[in-house]
Amino acid sequence: MVRKLPPFAAVRAFEAEARHLSYTMVADKLCLSPSAISHQVRSLEEYLETKLFERRNNKMRLTLTGNAYARKMTSLLDAFEASTLDAINKASQSIRVLCTPGFAAR
Repeated sequence: MVRKLPPFAAVRAFEAEARHLSYTMVADKLCLSPSAISHQVRSLEEYLETKLFERRNNKMRLTLTGNAYARKMTSLLDAFEASTLDAINKASQSIRVLCTPGFAAR
């Protein structure tokens, strides 16, 4: 079974844009150009076949669909980050066992 998932970079750009509503600020945070963020968001809109933002007079506002999707994506990305940090912390833990060479050989 193949999952039907949007491109991760587009979701990441959209979620950040939904929080900040500024291509410039998001571009700085993600080390991309504002144009790249705009293209990522538009590609996600095309993938979802719906508008996520209303763009008027150089201002952006989330649509109802965009607002609902942003809340869900923020929640999922927070969980993804927490799981990643848990995995990193568990991988860095080690156990040290001291024993005689004879016991270790058995």
